[in-house]
Amino acid sequence: MTAKPPNEPWRHHYVPKFLLQQWCNEEGKLAVYQKLPTGEVTVDWKVPKSVGFEPKLYTFPALGEAATSIETRLFGRLDTEAAKIVQRMIETGGEELEPDEKQWWSYFLLGMIIRGPESTRALKDAATEMWAAPDPKTQAEYEKRKGPDDPLTMEEWLISEAGSNERGGQQLGHRLLHSLVMHGGLAERILQMEWFVMVSHDDSEPFLTSDRPIFTSNGIGKENGQILLPIGPRHLFMAFWDRGFARDVTRSPVHHTIDLARKFVTVRAQKYVYASTADESEFVRSWFGYERVTSIGETLAANWAANGLGGDDGDDETTPD
Repeated sequence: MTAKPPNEPWRHHYVPKFLLQQWCNEEGKLAVYQKLPTGEVTVDWKVPKSVGFEPKLYTFPALGEAATSIETRLFGRLDTEAAKIVQRMIETGGEELEPDEKQWWSYFLLGMIIRGPESTRALKDAATEMWAAPDPKTQAEYEKRKGPDDPLTMEEWLISEAGSNERGGQQLGHRLLHSLVMHGGLAERILQMEWFVMVSHDDSEPFLTSDRPIFTSNGIGKENGQILLPIGPRHLFMAFWDRGFARDVTRSPVHHTIDLARKFVTVRAQKYVYASTADESEFVRSWFGYERVTSIGETLAANWAANGLGGDDGDDETTPD
């Protein structure tokens, strides 16, 4: 008898399970805060598997066997490597990471920046629209290059190549998402930043996380650019481009940095804040969702709509050894 193939995963975690597990109690659950439209904040205890996901977020159903490869092969591998690296950072303070671990961590951070629901949906929608209606620049270039037997328009040629607009748009979306996450140039910029792991004491307020767990500002590789990612209730990963700015932050009072990190993940939360205790209701009520930040996918989609795909669309794609 032929074995039944395993079911494809449908819970696609944009907040990795291994990261959420850092906030779990002895029963394997973390505190999940939700702010209702009435302003009331509820808290419940849940297992990581049941939160931080969106059904089939990274699925491209028209691609057959490759339909879930972004989830199973790309993010699956990144999360596996990152889980080991987080444990190393917690154990050593991030001082003993090997070069290959640093490279994997850089790609993981890129993935965290890009893989959120709003960002992913914007990239998928933009790919579908661009495939179905190529921008005038692309059409003009096609007309210059097409052979005598090629279709009259770029749209017709694309359909002939992919078989349908649906499949073609999903092929483009799959490629864009994969190449943005595995963008060697952006990963290299992260590698060149100053990295730190802050450890808070037991008598300090614990770090929180949320459905928007990573904070970036000022652009990767730009002056005062920074990345903050809580990796547990007592550990905060930080990366800074400017060494002077990094020195100022790391020399500032610890409680000040902890307070900022707690606020950053809470003000940008869309639906949920995650914690290790059930004592954060007042803080969550005060700061939840005040800042709506446009995701990188939404920003790129708007730029492509205005200017066409062109330029640097993620071709500098590499993979760690």
